[in-house]
Order: sequence, then C-alpha cells, then structure tokens
Amino acid sequence: MYKAVIFDFDGTLVNSEWAYALTDIEFFNTFGRDYCDVDHYDNVGMGGRSIISTFKKMLNIKDKSVEELIEINDKIYLEIADGEITLFPVMVELISNLK
Repeated sequence: MYKAVIFDFDGTLVNSEWAYALTDIEFFNTFGRDYCDVDHYDNVGMGGRSIISTFKKMLNIKDKSVEELIEINDKIYLEIADGEITLFPVMVELISNLK
C-alpha cells in the first residue's frame, strides 16, 4: 500500500504548458528577438533557471543577471497565466480517489 504520491505540478496536475510556451515567445519579444527558431519542447522539464540561462546565452544578454531575467520571465508568466491555469479533470478525480 502506498503512503504517499508525488506529482510534478506543471503539465501533470495543471494545464499550464501553453502558458509557458506563450511566456517564452513574449520573453524573446521583450529582447527584440523572434522565438520561431526555438523548439519549445527542447526546454520542457529543464527547470526555470536552466531555461533562462539557455535563453540568456541564445539572446546574448550581457547586461542582466540570470536572477533579473528570471524575475522578468516570472512577471510575463503571471500576466499570461493569471486565472487561466486549470486542473486536468482526470487529475482531480485521481486525487479524490487517492484521498
């Protein structure tokens, strides 16, 4: 018998991947670049710090730290996702059954 279940949150419990994809596009636009040459799925699961570090190199951003870029990215994400992220219905049912 299981005593605990651990879930990844984004893309597993909640439908958020679309918001991250839009955030990436807007992040690139903020720095005057087009995101069309980036395969979003290459970045899925990397974690925020790794993704932003990669974007910093890709965009050749020298005047901002990774921490500053994370703040910019987080602000963009929150503007896009605010009130729009929903639980996957099947996950609500699963969690109810696990309870």
